Amino acid sequence: MHPSGLAKRGSRSWQGGRLAFPTEAQWEYLCRGGTKTAWTMGANNNDLIRFGNIGSMECPKKWLEMPDFTESWHDGYGNKAAPVGRFESNSFALFDVHRNLSEWCRDYYFDYGEVPAEKGTGMRPGNSGKRLARGGNPGGGGNHGFGFRPSVDLPFSACR
Repeated sequence: MHPSGLAKRGSRSWQGGRLAFPTEAQWEYLCRGGTKTAWTMGANNNDLIRFGNIGSMECPKKWLEMPDFTESWHDGYGNKAAPVGRFESNSFALFDVHRNLSEWCRDYYFDYGEVPAEKGTGMRPGNSGKRLARGGNPGGGGNHGFGFRPSVDLPFSACR
């Protein structure tokens, strides 16, 4: 199902309970486990084999021929989704944040400089007509290999 259908279908319970897709900024923060590095485990992509289904030597030949598209290890999954939890979790105990499935985000796609993010949630307001997903999908296009992680926006004043 396309995310707009989920949002419409669940708008009463999701919005009333403040349960929603995370914004891209929230997703990126959760993916990295609070670090400021490119990946949850740091800057060394050799450790990605422990944390995600990145695209290994089992991928289709045309993928292997593309520069910097696959990694040189064998994880047994190639361009297929791995079972949930097959790879290590990040420091927030979240699994499968690096590749495996694309995950829907609340905001729409914009170039980073085009629409500034709001403080707090990181939401980039507006509707570009293009839905945004993060994480990566080893199986490629369409609506195949998509998932979502619901999030709740908590008022920071309640936490003080």
